[in-house]
Parts: sequence; C-alpha cells; structure tokens
Amino acid sequence: MKPCVTARKYGFLLAAVPLLWALLCGFAPQAPEALSDLENCRSFLAQQDRTARPLVSHPREEQARIGCTLRVAEQEIASGHLEEARELIRATLERYPRQPDLLALQGYALLLQGDSDGARQQVEEAIEERPDAAFYALLGRILYDGQRLHEAAEALEQASELAPEQQGPAVLLHRVRTELALLEGTSADVSHHFQIRFDASGDARIGRALTDVLEEAYNLVGADLNFYPEVRIPVMLVTREHYRVMTDAPDWSGGLYDGKIRIPVGGLFRVDDSLRAVLFHEYTHAALRYMAGRIPQWLGEGLAQVQEGRFHALSDQVLLEAVRQGELLSFEELSGSWKELPASRAALAYQQSHSLVRYMLSVIGWSGMEELLKEMARGREVTPALAMVLEGFGMNPELLLRQWRESLPRREG
Repeated sequence: MKPCVTARKYGFLLAAVPLLWALLCGFAPQAPEALSDLENCRSFLAQQDRTARPLVSHPREEQARIGCTLRVAEQEIASGHLEEARELIRATLERYPRQPDLLALQGYALLLQGDSDGARQQVEEAIEERPDAAFYALLGRILYDGQRLHEAAEALEQASELAPEQQGPAVLLHRVRTELALLEGTSADVSHHFQIRFDASGDARIGRALTDVLEEAYNLVGADLNFYPEVRIPVMLVTREHYRVMTDAPDWSGGLYDGKIRIPVGGLFRVDDSLRAVLFHEYTHAALRYMAGRIPQWLGEGLAQVQEGRFHALSDQVLLEAVRQGELLSFEELSGSWKELPASRAALAYQQSHSLVRYMLSVIGWSGMEELLKEMARGREVTPALAMVLEGFGMNPELLLRQWRESLPRREG
C-alpha cells in the first residue's frame, strides 16, 4: 500500500518520524540541500555497512546511524520500496536494538505490507521502550484494521490522553466507537484469509457461504494475478445506512476497499451471483493493494470488473454513447479520484476502464499484466512500466491506446 491515500490514512500516526507524512503525500518538494542530506545519509550507511562493527560504538556514531536510517527508510517507504526499508531498519536494529523510533517505523512498513501481527509486535515493543502518543495511535490503527475494535479504542484513548492536541487519533477513535455501535447484532465468520462481519438478521448459515465465495475469489483472482497475499482481510457486509455512516462513499458506490472490504447489503438470506460479483470485485482491489500498492484508478477498477464479469455481463451502453458523442473521459480524469463524479460520468469511468483493461489483456495477457503490476510495485509509474512491457510485443502505450479506440464499436445514431 503506497498511495497518498494510504499516507492520509496513517499520516498522523508517525509524529516520531515527522518527514514521513510529507514524503508520502509529496507535499514537501526536496530542496537541493535536503537531497544532499539524503545522499549523505545513504553514503554514511553504506560506509557503516562496509566497516567492521566496533566493540563499543561512539554515541555520536549511534545517533547518526539511527537518524540516517530513519531518513532513508522514510524515503524508501515513500517510494514503495518496503522490503528495502525493512532491511535497512533491521540492519540498524541489529547494531542498536530496542530503538523505539526504528521499531515503530518497522511496524509501519509491516502494516503497509498487510502483516498486522508483525506490525503490532514491533509497535508494542516500541511502546515498551517509550510510551509515545504516536506509537499508541499507530497501534490503534493496526488493531482497527485487524477488526480488534475494543483494543483499538483503548490504544487510541491512550494516544489522545498523551497528546490531546493531535486530532488524528481522536478522529479514528470516533470512527472505532461508531463501528462498535453499528456492529452490535452482527455475526462473524473467520477463515484462513478473511474475517467477516455481516448483518445477522438473515440466515445464520450465510457466514460459511460468504467465506466460501471469498476463498474462491482468493484462489481464482490469485491464479490470474499469480499473487496470493498471506494476510487475513477484514470484510464487512452491513446495511446501506451503516455503510453510509462508516464511509463517505457516493450514493452510486456498491462497495469499497479501504483496508477492509465494505459492502452495503440488507439482511442476507442467500449468496447470489450479484453478491458474488461484488465480492470478487472488492477482493480484487484488496489483492492489488498488497501486490502493487498505488495504481491508477482506471487500472484497478478495470481489473476488478474483469473479475466481476465472471458472474454477469457488464453493460457498455454508456461507453457506446460516449464514443458516438465523442465524449470519452480523458486519462487524467480516469486516473484521478472518481468520488466527486456524478453518477452518469462515474458509469462511463467504469465502462471505459473495463474496456481498456480487457483490450490490454487481449494484447499482453495475464503474464504481461503481472509484469506491469510488479514494475509498479517497484515504484515505476504506469506509463513507463507499460512501455517496458509493451516493448516485448512490438508496441508502445500510444499505439495501444489508438488501437483500443479504433476497436470500440460505433453505434449508429
């Protein structure tokens, strides 16, 4: 999980490493001296790694190593290089164990990778060393994502007591308390990869049916992407009103993934193809988040709809009309947030993205899509990543887009 939306979600948590929020969201363009400082830190750490470990470290050397590790690891996380950040932190902790800021940042990286158990362990160790408000806030987020709401509330209460001026923990605490109230009367079911909460007013056997569908999605989507996240993903199926309160999703939203799969439904009595389609769609978003982190919305929604299409034919009528009228969305519009789009334009965004991704798959196949997503996971932007993949097919992004547009059927007026 690398996008700025992730940074917005977690940014208030790491006051102990204050550069992280700005770096992840790109709000702090680096001046030449800052870049120089970063490069100096990289050089210093490289020299440290080449030098034999002294029997007794000089205090200033220890301080410099820890400070530079934080500085460089933050940048690696901002660039989506989570494994590199973790390895750097691990090497410094090996020399100077029990450093709370490093433990917390390690926990943050693990959280972004979906390892909530490992993240919780690291942050709890940081709290043992220094009971910092930011650490309690991070622990609260980890517990919240793991659906341990009562424990999350306790951690966030502690964060608010230690730093009452910080708004972030208070906002998340309010959300946790709201969800606790809304989830009264729900039932739960747990499998190896999913933890499900659902409206209990329907058939009590529905939990197992939901779990079976999600595990099927795990296997079938995983086979296409060649990716199987080793995490347990929270899933919440709630009433439309509860969905509206829990999220600020637009009225046309049929579900979302924000670290939890959230789907608005009423009292469930059976799992039909319509619900299967939504579960496959939202699970695809979850898998893509763990596999590639930040990807353009058109790519994520296009792939999610391909998986949704296993269960019903997706309409293309809005797309056909836009083609006839010459009103296709620009790729700037497709790549940005769709939250503010009116329902008619949102429908076009979905249909246009689905059409484009299906065409891409007809050219590069699932193996090419896997290569594209892995390149993006390494921090490469979509256009150069796509150019690299398409080169093996004798194509480039401009040619792909032109051929896709030419492939669109034109309905007579």
